[in-house]
Amino acid sequence: MERKQFTFYISFFKAIQHIRSKAARADAYDAICAYAFHETVPDLDRLPPPAAMAFEAAQPVLDAGRRKAQSGAAGGAARSAGSTAEAADKQEKEQEQDQDQDQDQYKEQMFYSPAWRGGGKRRKPLWGSAGTAPIGEEERAAVERMLQGVKRNA
Repeated sequence: MERKQFTFYISFFKAIQHIRSKAARADAYDAICAYAFHETVPDLDRLPPPAAMAFEAAQPVLDAGRRKAQSGAAGGAARSAGSTAEAADKQEKEQEQDQDQDQDQYKEQMFYSPAWRGGGKRRKPLWGSAGTAPIGEEERAAVERMLQGVKRNA
């Protein structure tokens, strides 16, 4: 389903603004917008690592927003007065479970490189065992701040 709008959270912006290269920042914005509007998944191996990380951090949030938009577009049956509170509680619990699942998926994507996911291969952390990162420490800190922002916004 192609969308005409989506919520762009400040946590996305804060993380992306720490990407040093303007070209990589533009790639991050393009990847997020293409995914949000057209469901086009970018080739993460071709994106600069900071842009790929920003996209992967935003992807679970964008997926949750898409599910909410689809649910709202489908409408629903009229509720009786007695079931409104029960339905609200049920919906809140489902949203919490979705957010937890999205966060788990995000952590998996965030801390392991795309080339080593799946296929039964040993996963390779994005950051080396000696604490060295293939990207700058500022980008790593920005991504960690984004994760904290996603938790607060969720």
